[in-house]
Amino acid sequence: MAKFLPIHQNVHSFRAFLCHSTNLEDQFQILVQKIIDVVIHVNILILIIVSRSDLTGAIPPELGNLENLVELDVARNFLTGSIPASIFNISTLQYIGVSRNNLSGTLPANI
Repeated sequence: MAKFLPIHQNVHSFRAFLCHSTNLEDQFQILVQKIIDVVIHVNILILIIVSRSDLTGAIPPELGNLENLVELDVARNFLTGSIPASIFNISTLQYIGVSRNNLSGTLPANI
């Protein structure tokens, strides 16, 4: 994972993470934790696009810690479970793409 996502303590600008068709099977939790480890101190990540990346597992609730996130696209993967409520608390979030996964549960009434 660290081979394609450089981790530096002196990151001052990290605005987007784009990943398309990269076969990240079983790596979503690790990927999100690496992203959060980098951007939590600067908190400026605004886009996460990992559609069609063969992601499996649940959408990590830690994504809700990214207070400036504007777009989250996890469409066309193999994600399961529900969309964490923490994601819907991000006031800047304008788009969430979750189509063509195996998600379950209900959406909050306030969205």
